[in-house]
Amino acid sequence: MKSTSIHNGRVVTTALPLTLILVIYLAFLAGLTARYGFNPSGLIGIGERNSSYTPARLGSGIVVFRDSDGYDGQYFYYIAQDPFFRRGTFANPVRYQRIGYPLLVWLLSLGKRQLIPVMMVVVNLLAVVFGSWLFINLLRQYDLSPWYSLLFAFNPGEILGVQMDLAFPLQMALAMGALIAWEKRRSVAASVLLAASILTSESAVLFLLPLVLAEAMARRWREVITLALSVIPYLVYQGVLWVCMGAGGIGVSAQHLGLPFVGMGQVLLASINRLSLGPLMLARQGAVLAIMAVMLASTVLSAWKLTRGYEVYTSGVLCHASASLLGSYAIWEAYASAGRVFSGLFPLLVLSYGARRERWSPILLGVTAALGLLTLLRPFLISPQVPFFVTP
Repeated sequence: MKSTSIHNGRVVTTALPLTLILVIYLAFLAGLTARYGFNPSGLIGIGERNSSYTPARLGSGIVVFRDSDGYDGQYFYYIAQDPFFRRGTFANPVRYQRIGYPLLVWLLSLGKRQLIPVMMVVVNLLAVVFGSWLFINLLRQYDLSPWYSLLFAFNPGEILGVQMDLAFPLQMALAMGALIAWEKRRSVAASVLLAASILTSESAVLFLLPLVLAEAMARRWREVITLALSVIPYLVYQGVLWVCMGAGGIGVSAQHLGLPFVGMGQVLLASINRLSLGPLMLARQGAVLAIMAVMLASTVLSAWKLTRGYEVYTSGVLCHASASLLGSYAIWEAYASAGRVFSGLFPLLVLSYGARRERWSPILLGVTAALGLLTLLRPFLISPQVPFFVTP
């Protein structure tokens, strides 16, 4: 009876935060799509000025933003119509290398273009909830409350992914599954899930590196090799892109990295020059600078923690935070990119806190919560309304 009551208690404490997460995201999506007559294609971000804009690719009833370049969700929409590039109408290897999300959308929409906008939302919503459930299972290993899963579900990367039909929520759910598999010493399963996560977004390799290092330090060479093999599907797929499109995407992605602090410094100078442009511009730039501050603090503090002994999640924090220091101006220029590219750091901060319970960690977790709240409110209070039309 005692074990049954404990089990029932766990089910309830798991269900409550997951239910709250789902309700908040449904309300968030309702608020976002209300301006488009609850048309889910308004989240895709198709821009009339974008070089990839082709009316023939869109179909009817699709929201298009006037005088705008749009955002990355439009590329996933195009790829989901032709994930195997049989038609060759959208030959962009940089975008095609992140095939995981649009491929899953294509599968669930049964290849029907009219279902793709809905399925883009459904996949990300399910990814957030399922990823949060996986994160709760990781939290239990450190006796942390399931309510810490709110910091996972509402970190900037998850919110921006749902808001703009991006791949981050799926990447994160797969990465959380890989961490659980690794914790259970199932290195093959962890490698498979990491491979899928890297094919969803190449930044997922930052979750791989701390695991490989942990196994190498323990001299478990078989596990090192097994985990390292997770990058092979991505490299093979790069070869496929070269054959089909004459180029891969990995080289272009690398251009977003440069010398440490250069991109940050350029954005900081630009922010200073924009201080006179009004409170909305100050709020937009201030959010980017807040993420920079979190990354800098996380780099220093995680490096200091590791001098006292290796811990895999603290190492993960250092990998994400230090990689962000190499981000180019294009990464740090806008909140939409700065808030998500290295956002894997945020759940790792929670797990790192669970492993060692340093006093300063709650400060960073509090800043994470504040950034998540800001990201939820930004579309309604800060982001400008963009004129749009709906395709006939």
